[in-house]
Amino acid sequence: MFATTLLSQPIQAFFYPNEPETYLANLHQPELINTNFISAEGKTLHKEKLNDALSNLERQKLRNEKWIDSLYDEEERFPYLITGIDPKWGSGIDTMVFIEDNGKGWLITTPEAHYYYRSPTSIFKEESNE
Repeated sequence: MFATTLLSQPIQAFFYPNEPETYLANLHQPELINTNFISAEGKTLHKEKLNDALSNLERQKLRNEKWIDSLYDEEERFPYLITGIDPKWGSGIDTMVFIEDNGKGWLITTPEAHYYYRSPTSIFKEESNE
């Protein structure tokens, strides 16, 4: 275990902390979890759109005051969590990926920082009124 820790330190320096691929490298059975049962609607993850969105994410500045205010409102800004997405192997990064209620905003959290990315398309399945 000690040797693994020593060897992983130099490897971690080669990862780009500002690139979404560092945090969203491996998809294996991604699932969408609703974290706000008060106001968030039950959305369904569209896995093909998820793959497209991953390649088109653009980093943007997160307006902290809006995000922090949403923590105290019933309408949370990031009411969904995606599981089944892992960071690059060897990065040593623990991440959680939250999705905005419109399916376009991604909040990637690590113990050290938060990164906000936007996709031009939503990763949710379209609702049909049948």
